[in-house]
Amino acid sequence: MSQDNNTVAPEPILLTYQFDSESPPIQYFKLSLNHFDGSLWQPEGTVSIKDDILLSPDEYLSLDTNLSGLDLYRKDTTVLNFQVGKGKTRLIHDCMLRYLANPDMYVIFYVAPLKRLLDQNKSEIEKLSLKEGKQVSIWDCTSKPKPPERYHIPDNGLSANIYLMTPEFLMGSGGRAYQPQSQARTDFKKALLNHIKKQDKTIVLFLDEAHEKVSMYSTTRFAHLYAITPELVSKIFVASATFTRESVEVVKAVSMLTKRRVTVFQGDRVKASKQADLHLHICTENYKHNSLGSLESELNRVLQDSVKDRGRVHILTAHKEMAKSLKNTTGKLSNVMSAMNPQLMTGDDKRNFDESRNSIGTTFTTGINITEAASTLVVILPGTIHPRQSGTNVDITTYGIFNSGYIALIQSVARLRNGGEVHVFMRSFDNYILSEQQRVNSRAEYLIGQSHKPHSVQAEPEQKLFTRFKKVHNDEIKTYEKFERGIKGSNDSTYVAHKEYFGTPPKLYDFILSDYANYRMANSYIEGKLLSPLLLWLALNNQFTNCTLKTATIEPYKSDSTTKKQRLQNMFEQSLKEAGLEECLSRTPTKRLLLISVLLINSKEALPPLLEPFQEFSNAMNTCRDELKSGAIKNNNGSYIPEVVHPQLTDFSWQALIKAIEVIRQHEFTQNGLIALPMQHTTSPVPTEKIAESLLIKEFADGAMIMTGREFIRGRKYRKLYATMSSTD
Repeated sequence: MSQDNNTVAPEPILLTYQFDSESPPIQYFKLSLNHFDGSLWQPEGTVSIKDDILLSPDEYLSLDTNLSGLDLYRKDTTVLNFQVGKGKTRLIHDCMLRYLANPDMYVIFYVAPLKRLLDQNKSEIEKLSLKEGKQVSIWDCTSKPKPPERYHIPDNGLSANIYLMTPEFLMGSGGRAYQPQSQARTDFKKALLNHIKKQDKTIVLFLDEAHEKVSMYSTTRFAHLYAITPELVSKIFVASATFTRESVEVVKAVSMLTKRRVTVFQGDRVKASKQADLHLHICTENYKHNSLGSLESELNRVLQDSVKDRGRVHILTAHKEMAKSLKNTTGKLSNVMSAMNPQLMTGDDKRNFDESRNSIGTTFTTGINITEAASTLVVILPGTIHPRQSGTNVDITTYGIFNSGYIALIQSVARLRNGGEVHVFMRSFDNYILSEQQRVNSRAEYLIGQSHKPHSVQAEPEQKLFTRFKKVHNDEIKTYEKFERGIKGSNDSTYVAHKEYFGTPPKLYDFILSDYANYRMANSYIEGKLLSPLLLWLALNNQFTNCTLKTATIEPYKSDSTTKKQRLQNMFEQSLKEAGLEECLSRTPTKRLLLISVLLINSKEALPPLLEPFQEFSNAMNTCRDELKSGAIKNNNGSYIPEVVHPQLTDFSWQALIKAIEVIRQHEFTQNGLIALPMQHTTSPVPTEKIAESLLIKEFADGAMIMTGREFIRGRKYRKLYATMSSTD
């Protein structure tokens, strides 16, 4: 649609959501014996998988409790596959200090993908060692030599007991794909390994955030990895919250240093007890760093509310250009940005994340914890992807920091660890990923249908995807072999020259590391072929461990001349008709709520998303009805009076009703007068408990009772009616 800058944009429509026990299990990459090639591990190699570690919502990983079966002194490659927020990094630090209780036996190599993660871990290890009264000496192998042309090796460079490094340093890379490591750094590694060997010590190697930079572990760099001989290695840990097929290949490679012994510890994902509220904002116009479009107004509202009511705000953008543009804007967002004064954090800046400050940038998708309960995390997905893009030719480089799809979304949203709010802004789209529950599919269709005709796509299992990928590799090998035979048969000298210059196609291992991530992204919606449909699927299926979808806001086109009230009226009528509740349209707003609750009793049909909160209300009201009518005396006009003096609802039923009414109070239909609650138009706010009392009393004893909380009290009219009923019963 064309845009008219002089047209005032209609207000967005807000949809609220509630989730119940029907939410599907949280999906994750679960390692199995099938991921390990049996021929590679025989006769010496072994794989043991312990996936029965069930962590409660508030339980953290511990060597003394849930991981008591982890043998620190068994020579193997131990895999830690646990969700974000379970203390995985703290567990690693605990393991380090336990090893260093024997300083004459062990040296620690800790590998993390980013320099700032090394800095963060260094600080946390030092704090923990000070707390436990233990001495550690930490050497950062990535620090730049001064002067740059020399890599001076001081005494403490060889005598430290913890060495921090990146995969590039470990695998002999100079920092770019094919840039060799400096000779000085190579010499340092050689001197270090010789020193450890002379000291008769062994290495405990930790590979943290193992889903990152897997391409560094290609076979062309194995000489650097295996310079750490099996005799020098005591144990290897490989840890991540988001393992991938590529990560498993890395596990196989490094396990050669532990005689191909692998032990996997993993646990199903569970929702944390403190959940952040997740809010989706679907913008029906493109937006980018130099043209914010419909993003600007809603983002301004979110930031204004967050700064005013909550606490620190952290804004994560797909590209650094967007972060810089928002921070330095002179438009509608300028006032709130000036008040926030966020710290800019992109690849151009070397600052470490500071939770005590507002921040905006691209570098805090992993490895940092936001623990302040009043924090707000804003995630802005790329906004220039066409809504009807089929995904067949998606260029994932346009996804910026979200170019790993599923992994990036899970890791980014998981930064909040103690409640708060998460706001995700995305471009509108027409594809949605099919879910097993029809109720979820209906929600997706409804949201997408506000701006486009929805189309469903399948969520292909990863194993099926990988089988197809292996066929691609096999076909490439067969094609090459046929080509090679043709050359050899016609001209031997050409064949020899070809072999010497071009070599042979990559082995499956290297092909997985170099190409499988892109193959997944290009061919699987559940992996991130398109970001917005995947984010919606994750939210509607309640897949985030730290937050739960609360609202979805639809930003209309500026050129849409329909008022919000007209749009809501149309949506209200359409929803009631789809649910077979047309009868409610002829009632006044004050009578609609109770009628809806009665008509929806025991309904098994999937409702339009805007009516889902009313089903919860109906269920809660019906439970209260049943409790109050149990053993009651029925009046001639069909109403009831309880037999006991002070009948009470159970606390569970009462709280369920209060919660349901709270949602109804905030619903767009109620806020805009299409549904009216009792006492809604009073001058001062009415407590939700009073509304609940009024709704219940309307159905019992013709108003002959009053309530205090969940307890009924006999009034004068009630006593008279009760006496009459008792004498005639």
